Amino acid sequence: MKIPKVSIKQLNKDRSQVEWRNPGGRRRRLRVDSDIAENVRLKILQALIEGKNPEAEMEKANNRERAKSLKLKEFWHVFEKEHLPILRPNTQDLYSRLMEKTIVNYPIVRLPICEINRRAVSQYQQQRNGKASPATINREVQLIKSMLGRAFEWEILDRDPRPGMKLLKESNRRDVSNIKPEQIAALFESLPVSMANVCKFALYTGLRKENILNLQIFQVQAPDIGDVSLVLETKGGKQAVRRLGEQATGILRRAIGDRTEGYIFQSPRDGRYSSIHKTLDRYVRKLGIRIADGRKFCFHDFRRLYATWMLNSGKSLEEVQVALGHADYATTQRYATFVMPQRTWEPEKVGGTPTI
Repeated sequence: MKIPKVSIKQLNKDRSQVEWRNPGGRRRRLRVDSDIAENVRLKILQALIEGKNPEAEMEKANNRERAKSLKLKEFWHVFEKEHLPILRPNTQDLYSRLMEKTIVNYPIVRLPICEINRRAVSQYQQQRNGKASPATINREVQLIKSMLGRAFEWEILDRDPRPGMKLLKESNRRDVSNIKPEQIAALFESLPVSMANVCKFALYTGLRKENILNLQIFQVQAPDIGDVSLVLETKGGKQAVRRLGEQATGILRRAIGDRTEGYIFQSPRDGRYSSIHKTLDRYVRKLGIRIADGRKFCFHDFRRLYATWMLNSGKSLEEVQVALGHADYATTQRYATFVMPQRTWEPEKVGGTPTI
C-alpha cells in the first residue's frame, strides 16, 4: 500500500501549513500553529490511510469537543431551529411546552449533552416521579431522546446514547365508568365559557384535543342548519368527514359566531388555544373529579366518556370504533370495560352521549 504524502510547510515563526491530497485527489491545505502542526499531520495521515476524509474527521472531532461543553439547554435552541419546524404543529407546541415549562427546571438541562446517559435520564425520572403521571414523564423523556438522536445524527455526538434508556410503565386503561353526568355538568358550569365549549365539543364528538384546537372554520361543511359536518385530518394524516349531532352543532355555531375565517375555538385572552390543561386541571382538582382508580380526570377522558356512554346507550364496539376513528379494533376493545351497569339518561340522537 502506498503511504499518502502529508507535508508541513513553515510559513513563519508561529504558523505552518499542512498540505495533502484528499481521497478524491484534490489538493488541500490547512494553516495551524507550528507547535501542533506535526500532531495535525499525523491525524490527517491516519485518516487517509483508513480511506477517510481528513476534513470530515476533523469536523467530527471538533463537534465532539464542543459537545463536552454544550449543555442540553443550549442544544435545545439548535434543536428548536433545525428540527422542530419539520414536525407537526401540535408536536411543536408539545415539545416547546415540555422543555420551556418543565424540563428546564431540572438539573438535566445543565448537563453537557455528551454526559446525558441512561443514568442521567433515570435520575430525571426519579425527580419527576410523584409530580406527574408516567405518561407525562415518558413524553418528556421522549423529547430528551429525540434531542440526543439529532445530536448523534448531526455528528455532534460520536455515539448514540439512547439504547438502554427505558420509559416508565404506563397504565393503558383509565376506567371512567364512575364519572356521573352531574359531575361533568358541574365542571362545565365552573369553566370559563370559551373553554367549556371546547370541553363540551370533546364530550359530544369524542375528538382528540389536537383535532379540536386545530379546527378552522373552512373545515365546516353546512349544507343546511340540520346537517353540519367537519373535514378532519386523522391521526394517520388522512382526511375524514365527520357528521355532527345536534349538541355539537350548537356548540360549533356559538363558537364561530359571525366569523368567516380563523380557528373555531379561540381563547378570549390569547387568541387560539395552544393548551388548556393548566386551567382544566385547576377546576378538576377544585371539584375533586377522579376516575375509578383515583387518578384525576384529564381532557382525554372526555373521549373515553364519549365511548363509555355510546356503549351504555346500546351502540356496538364496531360503531364506537368508527366514531373514534380507531384503525385497530384492539384499541377500541379497551373501552368495553367501561360500560356502566345501568342507563340513567337519554342519549343524544347522534353520538350516544347525554345532553349536559
